[in-house]
Amino acid sequence: MLPIAVTVVLAAVAGVSTWLWVRSRDADRERDFARAVRARKLGWSYEGNREGSIDYRFAGHVGGIAWQLWFDSDRGSDSPTPSAVWKSANLQTPSLSLVILGRRRFELESGAVGQLLMGVASGIAEAIHGHAAHSDKSAFYETAIRINGGRPSFDERFAVAIAPDMPRDWIDVELQTLMMQWPAVAAPGLRIEDQIEITLAAGGLQILVQKMPEEFACWEHVATIGVHLAQQLHAASQSVSKEATTAGAANL
Repeated sequence: MLPIAVTVVLAAVAGVSTWLWVRSRDADRERDFARAVRARKLGWSYEGNREGSIDYRFAGHVGGIAWQLWFDSDRGSDSPTPSAVWKSANLQTPSLSLVILGRRRFELESGAVGQLLMGVASGIAEAIHGHAAHSDKSAFYETAIRINGGRPSFDERFAVAIAPDMPRDWIDVELQTLMMQWPAVAAPGLRIEDQIEITLAAGGLQILVQKMPEEFACWEHVATIGVHLAQQLHAASQSVSKEATTAGAANL
């Protein structure tokens, strides 16, 4: 038999563990309820049931742009990197046609070393899984055109690259401000340019933010960036199409 003192200690440890588990469960429920209430006030839908590594998701529809936003905990990975993902299928291109990254990461990826590393990773993935990884991005960088936002503070932190046939007049002051100025509740020292990646491809327009704070203000900010960018790209595309139609009619 175990000494009485040991038994008492084990019982105390078990009791504390149970108390901590209950507190954690209650805290999760409170956060889930708060997200649901806030989403409802904004006219969003909310789904709090876990599905694989996705802990919860939002969805909304603004100005003709339908979107989804979810929290991917990356649960099960050896080195989990939780991330927020915003996506809209309203805008699609046959292949990768837009990349917005932190400037330092862009220069690394698009440079000779980055291209070599992506080529090696693609070859390994193809050997293991039967399909290449990063092949779309590698091919994109070969012909991509880098465009500036116009504000030095933005261009110092971010790089914007587009396919040659993409419209260019869509980076406005509001988009640049949204990208640079995040809610005050965001983690101190947050370097969003090191954590965000925006792409437009066959799957739609997507924003990926790694290690994003889970405060609701940050979720709302990501959705605002996504909707505004989608509307800007749509308007620019419509303008280019109208100009092409007018030019074609003039040549008849």
